[in-house]
Amino acid sequence: MARRNLLAISQIPEFSNYLERHGWTVQELKGIWEVLRATRPHSKTIVIHCKSQTMRGGETQHASIQHGCPSGRLVHARLAEKRRGRPDGG
Repeated sequence: MARRNLLAISQIPEFSNYLERHGWTVQELKGIWEVLRATRPHSKTIVIHCKSQTMRGGETQHASIQHGCPSGRLVHARLAEKRRGRPDGG
């Protein structure tokens, strides 16, 4: 099941930078609903998406994160770092 209120669409670019700083490679999107796709050797691919293509234009506020996959854990870790006062993720 997907979580639809965890990562705001406005946070996608910052989260993408966070992934790259932690060894992930951001890839080209493959589907019309994807807003972020990233891979790392020996890890599952992270795919974050919105409900529809029109929502990618700003009508929705949050992306969908698959529950129990690496993307969910990484989003939770990044949000926890921001709460602890580490805005750069370093």
